Formats: sequence, C-alpha cells, structure tokens
Amino acid sequence: MSDTYSATFFGSPIQHLFSDGDDWWGGMQYFFPQISMGPEGTIWFASSQVSDVDTVTNYPTDIDVFMRKSEDNGVTWLEEHNVTDTPMEVGTGGVTNYYLECGLHIAHKAQEDEVGVFFQVADMNHVTLSPPTGYEDYMQRVYVGVYTNDGEGMVCLVDENLTPTKFTLEQNYPNPFNPITRIQYDVDVAGKVELDLFDIRGAKVRTLMNDDQPAGSHEFVLDGSQLSSGVYFYSMTVNGMTKTRKLVLMK
Repeated sequence: MSDTYSATFFGSPIQHLFSDGDDWWGGMQYFFPQISMGPEGTIWFASSQVSDVDTVTNYPTDIDVFMRKSEDNGVTWLEEHNVTDTPMEVGTGGVTNYYLECGLHIAHKAQEDEVGVFFQVADMNHVTLSPPTGYEDYMQRVYVGVYTNDGEGMVCLVDENLTPTKFTLEQNYPNPFNPITRIQYDVDVAGKVELDLFDIRGAKVRTLMNDDQPAGSHEFVLDGSQLSSGVYFYSMTVNGMTKTRKLVLMK
C-alpha cells in the first residue's frame, strides 16, 4: 500500500484519481483496504493497489486487486497475490486500454478457502458526469467473482453485465403509498412484459405496461393519484410466466 499512496498520480500517463491538486484524501477512497473474517481463525485481506510504477518519474502505470490470507487470526500471513494482474496499455495521447480495478469490496463473511469479491473498472472512454473529476464520473463496469486460495491465487469473474438468471417481481416500495410507488423486476430473457392492475374483487383496473423489454433489471413507477384508496393487486406476465403481488394505496 505504501507504493500506492506515495505514487505521483498528477501528470501520470493514466487518468489521475483526484479532482485537483489538493484533493489527496478524496482520491484515497479508491484504495481503502478490505478485511473479512472466516472460520477457524481465517482472515482475508484485499485492496486495490498500484501494481506498476515508472522508476524514473514515480508515475503509476497500472492498478490491480491484491489479496492475502491469514490462517491464525493475523499472526502470520500467506503470500500476497495479484489476483487480477490485468495489462495496462498506454498509447499516443493517452490511455488506449483501461484495466484500473478500484472500488473493491469483499463479502462480509467468508469461508475458510474462499471469499466473494467485486470491484469496478472505470471506462474512461465514456464520461457520465462532465467535467469528470474522478473515476466515479465515468461509466463503471462491475466484476463479480470468488477468490479461492488454492496455492496459486485465482479470481473467477462473471459477465460484467450481470444479467438476471430468472424472472422476478419485487414488492412495491413504499407500501402503503401515496401517490407514488416503485415496482422493480428482473427479466432473464428478452420478450413481452405485461403489467396489469386489479382491484380487491379481481376486476382489471388498467394495463400499466405492455411492451417488449430486454433482459435485465427494470423499474416501473406507478402514479396512483387518479386511483381511489384501497387494496390492489399488480400482476406481471413475462414469456408465459405470471407473478402477482398486493399493494395498498392510502390517501
């Protein structure tokens, strides 16, 4: 971690982490270490760190995820592993390939031989807040996996899009509500999504949505300002499968 905190980010060939020359503490948020406890005296340590530094300029040239493990409550530690070890390519006029792993988190509870890991990588070709002052102002790609201490150090990453594996319909929130509530749902396969609202007697009040939707996580905002107070049911049908939940409008 000492190499990370002492590296000269200002003027480095990779995009720096700070909004201005005085924002040292703000940039440190990307490198907060993580600790998770496992059974039988197991402790996992993880952090995003500078993995390569130009020895002449002290400019950092890459950031990776590092992990290590203790099996005796921190008295001794196994060898540290660079578990992502991604390349960092710098091209003319700036970075052309970005693999800067930051925003690291590990599972609150761990097993003796494995722990859940996720981290983000800023895609600095896509600005989401202009002018950008840090990694969070770029589109983030989130990677999720499990680190297994097998003597060599491995991290298994799943698809960065994190596509849902099944159709789910969540309970609306807030509930009871007046007059706005939100309904979240996941679609595992693209297709027609129909959302209907029924009264307490089972009579259809209205069709809220009937659209083609891509696979992914979605949200529908229900405005009940034109409805009467009472108990209703919302029912969603996706690819022939239907799920129903109850909501309460209280004015």
